[in-house]
Amino acid sequence: MHTVRIMPHGALMFRDPRPSVVGGTAKSRDFPPPSVTAGTVRTLRAKQLDMAFTKSNAETLLSWSVLGPLLALDNKIFFPVPQDLQVRGGAVVPLRPLSVGEGSGVNLPHLLRPIGCTGNSFKPEPTGRFLAAGGVYDWLADPPAAPPLSGDVWFDPSLDPRTRLKMNNTTETAEAGMLYTTEMVLLDRGRGFPGPSVFQAGSLLVRFDQPIDPAVHRIGGDGGIARFEAVADEDPWPSAPPDSLANALAAAKRVRMQLATPAFFKAGWCPDWLDPAATPENSPLRGSPPGASGHLELELVGACVPRWRPLGGWDLLRGGPKPLRRLVPAGSVYFFQVKTGDPRVLASDLWLRSVCTNQQERDGFGLALWGVWS
Repeated sequence: MHTVRIMPHGALMFRDPRPSVVGGTAKSRDFPPPSVTAGTVRTLRAKQLDMAFTKSNAETLLSWSVLGPLLALDNKIFFPVPQDLQVRGGAVVPLRPLSVGEGSGVNLPHLLRPIGCTGNSFKPEPTGRFLAAGGVYDWLADPPAAPPLSGDVWFDPSLDPRTRLKMNNTTETAEAGMLYTTEMVLLDRGRGFPGPSVFQAGSLLVRFDQPIDPAVHRIGGDGGIARFEAVADEDPWPSAPPDSLANALAAAKRVRMQLATPAFFKAGWCPDWLDPAATPENSPLRGSPPGASGHLELELVGACVPRWRPLGGWDLLRGGPKPLRRLVPAGSVYFFQVKTGDPRVLASDLWLRSVCTNQQERDGFGLALWGVWS
């Protein structure tokens, strides 16, 4: 696999499925879904090989595997903030599976436990959208180390609003009254004035099983462009967890799975390898993650999954729009108990590997980080 760095030239547009209308605002997502970067690097590679975009070549293009994208500021990796991290009264608190007291009950299927924290209920305070990799690794330990609530360990992509005017391609003049606005996303920190004193260039990292030559290429919508080049030295892709976390996983009886990229599962929020359709509702969900060796079997205890995100796209094989899909957001956290097998494979074989199956795995959906809990 080759690590490819995608460096945006200015703001980019990663549209959601909402239609764009005259007088309205075309809004970008704050981060591209995996299908966008996978499609873009495959298209770039195909152009460099002079491959025609025919249906006969489509299966070859779709078989090329892409992992990511991950966010990098300069050479520092950031992950979506874990959903089991909440802020209450200026303090970070972890969410964990709760025990149901005697005389109480829940209507969750498959003996799942509710997720929460001890103490009175509260409205969570906002956090940054992304957390530096070091802070995420510390949070995945047990006990979790809370990151500071301010500083450069957090990052929020900013939006760049612009007013635009439709042009007549024949007369090359503006069409009266055809105004619209866009909100594109900036992945840099410190762009603009006044702003932070330190500028950090934002980029996207992917792992691609095909080599590419350096190039400037379109990405996203509205004419966005970026420079694509293979990372030659000091590869920042986090291929393995820090030793402390790997050692903790080796002896763990309880493990956490945190999604670094959004996932698509047939059963909605539930990973395919747990197969809720084949499990009686009063039985626990058990299974082995894709690629796990050593007869590892995990039992799902609970999950922190926020509201689903919509995703459309273009079907290259069929030659038409894809049906709308519901994605499990990046940052979602699943809590497991280790039933059988050696959990050290979570650090050695499954770190930042996809927990999805089929084409979603080759497109980079469902990359997972692993940690421990108690």
